[in-house]
Amino acid sequence: MLPWSLWCEPGDVILTCITERLGFVPHAALHVGTFYVSSFVASMLARRGIVSDKSDKEFKSAIYVGWHVPNIVACGPFGLASLRVACRLLWSGDSVQRFGALDTINDLEIVEACVWFGTYLVCDSILAVAHRLGDRELLLHHSIFAAVCVVMFRGCTAPFVGAALVAQELSTPFLNSFQVLRAYLGLSSVVTQAAFALFALSFYAVRVCLNSVMTYIFLREVYASFVGPPGASSLVYSRAEQLVLAVVLSGGWVLQCYWARMILKNLLKAGKGTKTE
Repeated sequence: MLPWSLWCEPGDVILTCITERLGFVPHAALHVGTFYVSSFVASMLARRGIVSDKSDKEFKSAIYVGWHVPNIVACGPFGLASLRVACRLLWSGDSVQRFGALDTINDLEIVEACVWFGTYLVCDSILAVAHRLGDRELLLHHSIFAAVCVVMFRGCTAPFVGAALVAQELSTPFLNSFQVLRAYLGLSSVVTQAAFALFALSFYAVRVCLNSVMTYIFLREVYASFVGPPGASSLVYSRAEQLVLAVVLSGGWVLQCYWARMILKNLLKAGKGTKTE
């Protein structure tokens, strides 16, 4: 599912792949390299008179355009790898497989996907701060995900939760493609509209449907851990960690539902021919 041989070795936990194998290095190089190369290309296009629509002020900056490209390149491969693991654990996995220790041999690609995702999160945050991109909402979003990564990477357990969370990034390439196309081609372009349609479909599939199922199953497991008899839950996390994850995942689910409502409103407006938000 990943576009090249895995950098992690069978049996590696996430932190081992990061600290000993230096598995984050190729992903960081890809992210940073893609960012600066695409920024340079955008700058050259601007010099030739090919610039974004004036209504999108941010996209006048070549750096801002380049900021979107690593998301388009990276999120698809590790999102697909994570979706494969999440679907397998959902349909055929039991509680131990979903919430116990990660199988670092048969599901090695989720280790690689988590390393790639963590690298993507750090690189995106550093570039956003260094070049004054994004806003406080973005930094808050990345900080929350970073906190979840610290808990999950350290324990390397609950693979279903990790896979479902990372799989949500499958919608990111379509969102960033739509934003770039809207800036350069406008909303009237069929290509731009197709990108938005693909974004909406992927968003509802992974960020609403899959996320809702994962959050419900996890909360059910947490409930069994607190009120059930010994051994009722397969969660390895401490009770404090379970509560933190329960709050964060529930809050994330509410936020995704809010965005889903906004997407639906824009789809309805587009159907009526009115201006979208």
